[in-house]
Parts: sequence; C-alpha cells; structure tokens
Amino acid sequence: MHNDGGAALPIDSATLVGPNAGQLSVDPSGCASPIPAGGSCELAVTFSPTSVGLKNADLRVASSDPASPV
Repeated sequence: MHNDGGAALPIDSATLVGPNAGQLSVDPSGCASPIPAGGSCELAVTFSPTSVGLKNADLRVASSDPASPV
C-alpha cells in the first residue's frame, strides 16, 4: 500500500472476507502502522486452494484516519 496523503496513515487491520477467505492468508508484518506520508508498505497474501475452481475473497484494510477511513 502507498500513502499519498500529507500525514501518517494509521492501519488498524487487514482481513480477508468472502466465501473462500479460508483458502487465503494475509501477513501484515511488512506493513508497520502508521504508514508515513509518502511511504509504502507491503501486505503478503498467500493462496492455498483446497479444491479446483473459481475462488472469491476480498482483502479489507481498515484505517482510523478520520479524514478518509478505509
């Protein structure tokens, strides 16, 4: 993720939701909060399917930024 704002961006959580969310995992260790203005960080998402076929899940990142909550 990249913070285009002029102030530090607090990240509260990164979660996977949806019908196949259990077949993915998210590792936020590369994304220390807050992300400084102009800074970036990395969330690693791993896909470990348990069957063949189409899979669907969403990555949700929550922020407590009062001006622009995610």
